[in-house]
Amino acid sequence: MRRTLLLMVPLLLLLAACGYRFAGGGFLPGGAESLSVLMPENRSTESGIQAQLNSDIVFEFTRRESARIAPTENADAILSGVIKTVQDTDIACTGTSTASQRRVTLTIDMQLESKDGKVLWRRSGLSDYEAYDVAGNRSGTDLNRRAAIEKVSKRLAEAVYKSITDNF
Repeated sequence: MRRTLLLMVPLLLLLAACGYRFAGGGFLPGGAESLSVLMPENRSTESGIQAQLNSDIVFEFTRRESARIAPTENADAILSGVIKTVQDTDIACTGTSTASQRRVTLTIDMQLESKDGKVLWRRSGLSDYEAYDVAGNRSGTDLNRRAAIEKVSKRLAEAVYKSITDNF
């Protein structure tokens, strides 16, 4: 009995470490194994942000190998979303009205549907923020803001991934 137990424990640990999963279900709700990530609708005034977010979400699912990315017509599930707002707020000033640091906040809604239209997962009002320095010129400030938006987009993509894969 003890010898059997000693052989079974390492085998179970090996299977767990390899990400083994039982047949019949993927890492996505509804057992979906392939995913289409649609370009989010952009309701903000920030041009190009939808491509950044889309790319970051695809990257999250690809790097973790939790679902095969597929064209919409071949996918088991479709992830879509809306970029609701991109807002800037002054958080530090160097005088009465001159900002030295700002925070950019990105808010999104996301939804995962099966190919027959059944909602498998939905989150509204997902948001994250990042501070950036106001430079001495507009182009420097714009570069800092863009870098902050990229960080926020990556964190939101990770939050979407974790929320979908951890909560079904």
